[in-house]
Parts: sequence; structure tokens; C-alpha cells
Amino acid sequence: MGSATLRLTTVFSVTLFLLTSLSCQRVEQSQIELTQSQWQDIQQHMPDERPSPEYELGVEYVDEIELIGLDIDGEFIQGESVELTWYWQALEDVDQDWQIFVHFDSEEEPFRQNLDHYPLGQITDNTFRTYHWEEGHIIADRQRFVLSEDYPVGDAVFYVGLFRGEQRSPVSNDATATEDNRGIGPTVEIKAGDGEESAADTSTDTEVTHQHTLPRLAEEHLEEFELNGRLDDAFWGDVPSLRLEPLAPGYAQDSIVQAAYTEEHLLISARLIDANLELLDEDEVTTGPEMWKGDALAVYLAPTGADGAYVEILVSPFGELHGIAFDAPPSSEAPPSSGDDTRQQDSERGRSWNPDGLEAATHRSPADADNTFWSAELRIPFAELPDAAGAPDERDMWHVNVVRFDRPGQEQHFAYGWPDTARHDHHRVDQFGQWTFGSLVQDAPTVQQFRADDQRLPEQIRKQIEQRRSGSPEGTE
Repeated sequence: MGSATLRLTTVFSVTLFLLTSLSCQRVEQSQIELTQSQWQDIQQHMPDERPSPEYELGVEYVDEIELIGLDIDGEFIQGESVELTWYWQALEDVDQDWQIFVHFDSEEEPFRQNLDHYPLGQITDNTFRTYHWEEGHIIADRQRFVLSEDYPVGDAVFYVGLFRGEQRSPVSNDATATEDNRGIGPTVEIKAGDGEESAADTSTDTEVTHQHTLPRLAEEHLEEFELNGRLDDAFWGDVPSLRLEPLAPGYAQDSIVQAAYTEEHLLISARLIDANLELLDEDEVTTGPEMWKGDALAVYLAPTGADGAYVEILVSPFGELHGIAFDAPPSSEAPPSSGDDTRQQDSERGRSWNPDGLEAATHRSPADADNTFWSAELRIPFAELPDAAGAPDERDMWHVNVVRFDRPGQEQHFAYGWPDTARHDHHRVDQFGQWTFGSLVQDAPTVQQFRADDQRLPEQIRKQIEQRRSGSPEGTE
């Protein structure tokens, strides 16, 4: 495939896009320019002829992208790595910036390992996007991951699709798929692993699997920026998002996080659907280091690596903010059987960290709104982070963990996280994901992002709200 057939995209050209339904409309959006060297590397993963993978799937999304199939290299053994190769083909030129979601679900009990990624993300540092795809392009999307040590032994199934923020691409042909637009992949067998060997493998490969790149904002992005928790500043519309996934079976509510940085600050936003928001009482919200016992967003930042100092920053739906600094990660010895006991011990290891410049703001939708949510913005000064040498340089990498704590009832407490690796202790820095600090955005956005209160709730959550208001028994499927 010659370079003449490859389209070089312009840098961050932005036009307004509308999300009126799950039907995909062709739009232009922020785009990352790829160098000739990057294209040459990518071409090594773009076969000239349609492959014949071990598992033929043939799932088409929005009539423009086909998931041809999957090859698997290795066995699925707890704690050990496996390489997947997903084969995609562009049926026409692609304008949307789709991410790939891969839900790896156990058939034995409710358990999911989330393998969401950008195409060739581990090879191109997430710079190769679907809007680079032209009609006829075939992509051999290699993805290596480590199977969770806790993954249930027995059968497991891959469910695959495309998403963009809260929008999921519909399946547009009669391929085998679920009603919620997940293509159904092969069923594979999970085998028991060797505990000691798998633990060593996990600490290394998890860092590679869960990666995310942050854009650096220019001064013009921030000219009218107001830290108010509403996420109504234009630049948020062009910042890549992360979806926090349930860390255990239970109540599922959408949780979207974004992050960008400036010369002096790390900026983080979150938009968290909450069907129980109207039941929260500000007077009953737990504050300080035990904020995790109620509804809260927690961000863990380790600038100097898996063995260094790190901070935990907690914010509640009512804007309560508390930071905790830790000189080192907890011992890797087996944690207590109770997750709450583990978190209590972690809180006691740290010291209060609330420096000047650490700020947060939150916004809550009206209690009678159809789409009940709360959103937050955090501004974190680089200069105050323990052991950090000021602002990061481009391509610097930090260990990061983001967790949402959600308590829909007195006897219920759920957690959602990125990365979504099942763990007993949220302070295990060696199991954090990695954030890479990316390049400067050259052009300021020219359009406003849709506000969170313009977006519609999934039907399941809307029904839960209606049931709660009517006093009927609540469904928590």
C-alpha cells in the first residue's frame, strides 16, 4: 500500500458535531497529524490483502467499518499475557474518532476484564485514530494484555464494538451481536495459573496495557476558562475520555473522565451519571480522608513511578476536597480480606495534603431532571506534588489510578475504575495505569462542547429514577 494512498490529516481542525441519537453522522473533528515515519510504522500493520483469521466475525458498524475477525497467540492462563490481533477494514472513508471497546466477560460468574483501546494503541501511543482510515484500509490491530489473576476459571467470551464518549456505534449488518451493539466474539477457555509467576508478570504488563495520552493546552484554550464543574469550556470537547468500568458485579452507571495539562497544572474532569443523586444529603456526606465511604471521585497520582511517593485526591458531589500524600506504596503482601479494612489502613498511612492551588468545583443536575448526574473539575498544581520535578516534559509518563466510589444505599457500595484491573487495594501503584503527557494543541477549539445536561441517560438508568420517585421496588440489573 503506497504512501500516496494515505491521507495526512490536518492538526486540530474543529467543527460542530451533534449527537442526536446512536446513528452515526459523518463529521469533521480534532485530528492528529501523523509524521511520515509514523505512517511507515503503521503500514507494517496494514496488510494489502484481506486476511483469513482463526475466528471470522464479519461485524459491520455504521456501514463504514468491519471487524473481520480475530487471531489469538497464546493460552488464557490467570496472570499470564496473551496477544490478540483484531482485523478491521474501512468500508469507506472514516470521519469519526472511534475507540474500540472489548468486554472480556466470564461465562462462569459476573466478571469482566475491560480491554478498551485505540487502534494499534500500544504501538503508536494512541496517535493512530479511525479518522485516519480510508476506504479499503485493513488494520491488523495487535493488543497484548495480562489476564487478571482473579479471572474465573472456565469459559469466557469477547464482546467488541466502537464507542465515542457516551455514544456507541450501532451494528449495521446481521452479524452475531447483542441488542446493545456488541459484536460477539469467540468463546475461550480460562485456565488456572501459577500465583507467584503470574503476580510478577502482571506488575510489568499491566503498565503497558492501560495507557492514556493527555493533550497539552495552549494559553488560548484557557482565556475564558472557569473552574465551575459544569464542563462547559470548549476545550473539553476535544480532550480524549476514559470510561470507568465496574470493578465488581453490581450497579452500573456511566462514569466518564477526561484529563489535560498546562505548563503549571493538571486538569481533570468527570461526568458521573447518578440515578440516586436526589437522595444525597450534604449534611451526611463524609469529608476528609474517609470520603471514599460515600459518593466520591478519587484520583491517585504517582509522578516518579511504582515505588515512589504518590497522592490521593478525593472530591465529593458537593465540592468537598481532600488530598492525602503517601511516601511510598503499601506493602505488596496479601491484603486483609475486607476491602474497607484495607482502605482504612491506607488512609492512616498518609498525611493531609491540601496545598495552595489545589482546587475543585462540582455541579449537580436538578433533582427532577431526566438525566441525573454530577460533574467535577480538578486543578492540580505540578509544583506542589511530592517528589515531582515541576511540570512534566512531553512524553513523560506517570502512574495513575482513577476510582469512583458510589453508594446508592446504606448497604450498597460500588466502585468503578480506570484501569479496571480487579484488585483488593486501590493503592497498589504497581497496578496503576500510565498517563503519557502529549504534545501541545496548536489551535484553540472554536465550538462549545455539549454540556452534560444536554445528554440523555441510558434507558435503564431512567427507569431506575422513575421507580425510585414512584416508590416502586428498584431494579439494579
